[in-house]
Amino acid sequence: MPKDTELFSVQSNALSSILKVYDKTEESLAEDVLNLKDWMKGQHHLPEILNDKRVQNFLILNKCNVEKAKKKYRQLLQFPKSEVDKLIYHVPLPKMTKDMYRVFLQKYRIKDKVGQIDPYDLLKMAYNLHEIRLKEDVMCGDVIIFDLKGTSMRLLSKLTPAFLVTVITLYKKIFSLPLKGLYIINIVPYVSTLLSVFKTLVKPKLFARVHVCNDANILKEHFPLEMLARDYGGTEKSVDELHELCELKLQEYQDRFDLLDKLRVNESLRPAILENEDDEFLGYHGNFRKLNID
Repeated sequence: MPKDTELFSVQSNALSSILKVYDKTEESLAEDVLNLKDWMKGQHHLPEILNDKRVQNFLILNKCNVEKAKKKYRQLLQFPKSEVDKLIYHVPLPKMTKDMYRVFLQKYRIKDKVGQIDPYDLLKMAYNLHEIRLKEDVMCGDVIIFDLKGTSMRLLSKLTPAFLVTVITLYKKIFSLPLKGLYIINIVPYVSTLLSVFKTLVKPKLFARVHVCNDANILKEHFPLEMLARDYGGTEKSVDELHELCELKLQEYQDRFDLLDKLRVNESLRPAILENEDDEFLGYHGNFRKLNID
């Protein structure tokens, strides 16, 4: 088993490059982190105050919008947590793309038992890794590779429209994580039906990011070899090795997951809702650390 549990390699310029997109600096981000933490301290119904790194990532995922981050944090606390399913691989590739996106690979491990998988457990597994990333990664967008080799019709039949809506909601409303690419490789016939349904649920801009291939050759066309696992002709660690790193990392955070299982929002302490709560500037209980007037 690998001794090194570093799972998320982050380029030294990743944070500054991402902040440029939102016209922010590391100094202004640090100020926003303090503002959001001050707000958390005043929200006595919330079960915990995140550390600086988690707050920083949460802000980036919400386009450095403090008020948007407040709403999304409440929603994140209500998402169910679970252990990683042992029947599939769901691993991040350690190196980021040139655009600072993180690539995840999902692949089924035990063909005879794939049909036993509850698709909603896959979302809970993604939540656990998301929690780790808030502490260790820099997050501005994800690319997901689905390798359908070894899948079964029984599992695919569980990917109903309701489940697909849940996946979209999870990434957009809970994780606030833009999906920058979706690669479906080693496809099976039923995939065309799923894609037809998916197309009706998302905007054309997002559906245009879906790539489908009968084999895995498309990966070499879109990703450098140093990013890809050895199983796919790359020079990175094998999928088995990356899975072992994930297992070690999940064990390392077990106390954190146990705590999250116990945390609950205390609704009796929630501040009164103002009339314009959905307004970006009005209707929020919060702290204003500094006001600059030109």
